[in-house]
Amino acid sequence: MERHLIHVDEIKETEKGLVIRIHGYDAEQEREFTSILTYEDGFLRGDCLNPKMRPVSRGCITLVKTKVLEAIAYYKN
Repeated sequence: MERHLIHVDEIKETEKGLVIRIHGYDAEQEREFTSILTYEDGFLRGDCLNPKMRPVSRGCITLVKTKVLEAIAYYKN
């Protein structure tokens, strides 16, 4: 069984918060994806995190949130 893979490519600071560029592989959908996320006021937002838009599976969304929040914590320290 393949696993989801998430790579944080870049984190940039803006006036409103952070912009995070990621790419990865969704093992449930068997496809690669790229996305740009924002982190403002403690909230992580992006198309790939919206289950109604279905860009990635729910399992992959969970991993994206975990990996990106870990990268943000590392970036801030």
